[in-house]
Amino acid sequence: MIDAADPERAERIAQVNEVLESVGAQSLPQIAVYNKIDRTGEAPRAETDADGRVDRIWLSAHSGQGIDLLLAALHAQLGTDLHHCVLRLPPAEGRARARLFAAGAVLRQRPLADGGIELEVSLRRYDLERICREAGLEVPEAIAPCADPGAFLQSQGCASVGGST
Repeated sequence: MIDAADPERAERIAQVNEVLESVGAQSLPQIAVYNKIDRTGEAPRAETDADGRVDRIWLSAHSGQGIDLLLAALHAQLGTDLHHCVLRLPPAEGRARARLFAAGAVLRQRPLADGGIELEVSLRRYDLERICREAGLEVPEAIAPCADPGAFLQSQGCASVGGST
């Protein structure tokens, strides 16, 4: 996230890139999000790299202009890896529930009559599998990938997870 109105934004970008390089993360895919275009007079837009992938988005979080461009770019880069499902966790799985909340994956929760909890989640398949594996839970078999960018982080298919005891 870059403050498009910051006169020293080039220096700040260089500082972030130095940190990314120092931790070996310079080659990870990035989308530079230039925020506050409402202060600069820039138009909302998406810019692409030589391979045609969106690498810069110009938007205003304040006015909402360009947010649709960001959501579409995120879907293009992550959409096929994002999965949406319903997990039914037994009462003893508070740690798995906490991890899902910490990952920002929980869209809704509902207590169950048996003391468990039903969570509607959306997250990367790898992360879902890791959290389930670490908690000793079965990974849902019918995980649906996310739908089109208009329904970002949503899908129609859901699955259940129970304890592996």
